Amino acid sequence: MPGDGRYEWDGFLPITALPHVANPEKGYFATANNYLFPLDYPFKEALHYSGADPFRVSRISEVLGSGRLHTVADMMRLQNDNVSLPARSLVPLLREASDVSDTVGKARSLLLGWNYSVDADSVAAGIYEMWQQAAVGEYAESGRAEGGAVVCRAAEHEAHHRLAERARRPVRRRCADAGRDEILAKSLD
Repeated sequence: MPGDGRYEWDGFLPITALPHVANPEKGYFATANNYLFPLDYPFKEALHYSGADPFRVSRISEVLGSGRLHTVADMMRLQNDNVSLPARSLVPLLREASDVSDTVGKARSLLLGWNYSVDADSVAAGIYEMWQQAAVGEYAESGRAEGGAVVCRAAEHEAHHRLAERARRPVRRRCADAGRDEILAKSLD
């Protein structure tokens, strides 16, 4: 934004008007640079419209909401947790991919046996990251995503966010008419 004063603050909200939570029913509150404003937040002029993808906070909530007591060591592991929720929802779609070459078959087998942890030394994680980029590109180029990759990424983001917020509804159900399985298999090649 330009620094010419047009975007300067014009007063302050009372501290009690800021988004907050006290003694949440679930016993914890998670945040990971995600968007925190509730949909019905009354001070629209105070809103910003950016935040990190919901995957990290969804993973934190998944771990903390598991119902078990956590130790300091558990919290240390959570700080370094690399489980990819998008990978966990996309990779199983590869089970139905058919007519693949030996190389693609090996990559698919690695992905299907993977723990979805994007560790630096994981071959499967490297394959997944490249495959996901190719899959999104294939989807956008196929003409099934109006407006290209930006809309496609938004649709993917929305689908994954819904997966994280609802108990794992398959992406395939939403995209079946668009030939999604074919695109996912083709993008591995």
